[in-house]
Amino acid sequence: MKKKPKIGIICPVYNEAENIEIFFNEFTDIFTKTETDFEHEFLFLDNDSEDDSFQIMRRLVEENENVFALRYTSNFGVMKSIYTGILNAPADWAALAVFDCDLQDPPELVLNLLREWRDGTKIVFGSRAKRQEGFLYKVLRKAYKRIETAMVGRARKIESGAWLIDRRVIDEIVDRDYFYPYLAGMIEDLGFKTKGIVYNRRARLRGGTKFNLVRYFKYAIDGLLDGSTLPLRFSFFCSLAIAFIAVILSAYFIVLKFILGKEFQEGVVAIIVLILLNFAFNFLFLGIIGEYIGRIKTSHSHSRPAIIDEKLGRI
Repeated sequence: MKKKPKIGIICPVYNEAENIEIFFNEFTDIFTKTETDFEHEFLFLDNDSEDDSFQIMRRLVEENENVFALRYTSNFGVMKSIYTGILNAPADWAALAVFDCDLQDPPELVLNLLREWRDGTKIVFGSRAKRQEGFLYKVLRKAYKRIETAMVGRARKIESGAWLIDRRVIDEIVDRDYFYPYLAGMIEDLGFKTKGIVYNRRARLRGGTKFNLVRYFKYAIDGLLDGSTLPLRFSFFCSLAIAFIAVILSAYFIVLKFILGKEFQEGVVAIIVLILLNFAFNFLFLGIIGEYIGRIKTSHSHSRPAIIDEKLGRI
């Protein structure tokens, strides 16, 4: 009898005691009550929750062979949490799906993701048609997409929230062994075939959101800076322009003084020329340094994975 492919469900958690068991039960119902050709396992990732989240995970691990959990030494953020979970994904997982614990992304969406994956798509993601968010967030989100398109050259498709990646994608992430804060963009940049599944996001029913405007803004900055060296390149060209203007002005004052015979107070021209040339060289070298920083930025690790404090299950 042919063995069913094993699918992992990764769930990042921070103070979600009200949702963990419901998350587990809803996904379990999806796989057990619907005729699927997959085995499934869970990997909960606890970002050092301050409530009873990890105790609930511990009980689920003790009661279910297909549940594992990692607890980090501190709250490293949702993206690094997911990245570290991917690095620790069991080798027998054929693919893994990432879902937030708040259940705003409906569990039944996983069946659509799996259907596209079986058809050969390596990266399948949920594309949110409707969001339960205020007017300000909508305006800022549209503005961000326009800026991202201008800076990166294209608008990235993959969003945080719900997506599924093939074993090959997992292996590529593990082999590269580096972390970008904008994890969705990093995965999309691997170049595998992707497809979005449109769905309506639900309102949160239990607990409060852990993302405020400041965190969204930080995540947006990560997305822009991780995806492009354009800000550094822009500073380089600004430095060149300022250096050029400084040299021209220096030449202008020298011509006024020594060729046209313009009278200045003693030492004024020398001081002006020295200051302008100093500006020219400073901005030029700052621009060059910025270019080298850009090279380092795109070729070296941003940071290491989250530090694991405790593992539960066979993970």
